[in-house]
Amino acid sequence: MGSNFFGHYLAAPSPAHRLPVGVKYTLLFGVGVVPFLVGNPVVSVAAALCGAALLVLCARAPLSYLRIGVPFFLVMGALCAYHAWRGDPWHGITYACGLMASIYLARFVTVTTPASAVMDALAWAARPLRIVGVKPQVVALSLALMWRSIPVMISILGGVGDAARARGLGVARIRLIVPAIVSAVGFGIATGEAVKARGLQD
Repeated sequence: MGSNFFGHYLAAPSPAHRLPVGVKYTLLFGVGVVPFLVGNPVVSVAAALCGAALLVLCARAPLSYLRIGVPFFLVMGALCAYHAWRGDPWHGITYACGLMASIYLARFVTVTTPASAVMDALAWAARPLRIVGVKPQVVALSLALMWRSIPVMISILGGVGDAARARGLGVARIRLIVPAIVSAVGFGIATGEAVKARGLQD
C-alpha cells in the first residue's frame, strides 16, 4: 500500500476521467479541505463518504483503493483517544474523517488524471509566480517529486520492517533507522541524478 498510497492512473471510460483537471482540483478542495475549515464532525464524515463514493463509483477504482492501512488508523485512533481524554472527542473524529476525505480525493485525482496532465495543471496554476522569478515548470516538477516521494518513504519503512521481522528482529529497534535512512538517501540521490540528466538541476 505504500507505493500506492495516493493511487496510480487507471485508464477507464468513466465520467470522472472526462472531467477537466480544474474541476477535479475544485472537488479536492471542496470535499477534502473545506471540512477542516468547517470543523464539524458531521461534515467531515459526509466528506469521507463522498470521497469514497467518488473514488469507487465515479472513478471506477477497485474497492482495494479504499484501504488506507493499519498505521493510519492506529495514529488516528491515538489522536481520537487524546482528544477524548481532553474532553473533546468530536475534534479527533472531525480531523480523522477529514484526512480520510483528503486521501480519497487525492486518489480520485491521480486515478483519473495522467501524471503529465497533473503537472501541466500545476504549471498553469504557478504561472503568476513568474513575476518573482519562479519557473512554473520547476514548481510543477517539485510538487510531483514530493507527491512521489511520500509513498516511496512509506514503502521503504514498510520494507525495512518486513526485513526485520523476517530475521526475527523487533520492528521498534533503533537499528532499523539506519537502513531506512540509507534507502531514503539512495532514492534521493537517484532522483537527483535523473533530474540533472534532464537538464533540470536549476
